Amino acid sequence: MTELLLELIALLTFWLCLAAWQRDRTTRGRKLFMGLCGAAVLWNAGNLVQALGAMPDRETQRLSYLGMLTLPALWLALALVVRGARVAERAPWALALVLAPGLACYALLFQSGLPAADWLTANLPIGGVYIGPPSWLITGCCWILTGLGSFHFWRSARSLRGRGNKLRRISVAFASLVPLAANVSYATTGLPGFDATPILLGAWLVVLRSELFSGDLLQALPVTQHDLLSQLPTPLILTDLTGRVTEINPAAQNCLCIAKADALDRNIEALLEAADLAPQFDRFALVAAGKEAGSILLPATPKRRGGSQ
Repeated sequence: MTELLLELIALLTFWLCLAAWQRDRTTRGRKLFMGLCGAAVLWNAGNLVQALGAMPDRETQRLSYLGMLTLPALWLALALVVRGARVAERAPWALALVLAPGLACYALLFQSGLPAADWLTANLPIGGVYIGPPSWLITGCCWILTGLGSFHFWRSARSLRGRGNKLRRISVAFASLVPLAANVSYATTGLPGFDATPILLGAWLVVLRSELFSGDLLQALPVTQHDLLSQLPTPLILTDLTGRVTEINPAAQNCLCIAKADALDRNIEALLEAADLAPQFDRFALVAAGKEAGSILLPATPKRRGGSQ
């Protein structure tokens, strides 16, 4: 039963990663979500191979630890992007700095014969696996990063309109604490047993995906949203619930005489006021998966005499 669950979650997270890859390349947090799915796949794959006994424990731990040590930093970075922080734009190297300690520890764990490796692999039990004191520090840092990511995702709910939208985002933040609690319990008890953390991560990623992306879980489009919007001859602007521009196609860029990089993340009202000779736009509610997701702006249709269009 355990092996079946690990297989299903590994396939599910791989599908989520593939679906996110097919999304519009300008979707906020798309690459970070793909990284989260990839880390979960590695963690599940390592646990699955270990459960099947197909490889030595030392080799299976390489897969598990790689996903385990990279996932918290990716979650924190995604939470900051969703909240609207400018860290990724102003300091693109910040994610590498957060990932560096865990990856350095990961590299030393499997370098036999080095003094640093012997120090790292001292006999201290964590969930039946023996790793050294510095790894305790790295594990604690991973827990802190995960908690900070949940905190920033919860804070991002303040920018949403509507009680339902805020409750959904807060639910995602608290749902991320369930795998964290499971990992803390597994690591601190020191008792041999099954680590349910990667399985809970897969379930949580489904919930996170529903908040970040519109459409059904199994939805597949023959043409990506990016290709469709870029070839649409009609000017079109998309905004989120706060009125910030999330997408503007080339026709709208030419109409407003503005570059895409200058339009994204700007308030739509300020953007239209600043544009020279901007046409009138009609605004329509954008509904995705049965919930309001923002607005669609299209050029206003001229009215004929008598009020008919």
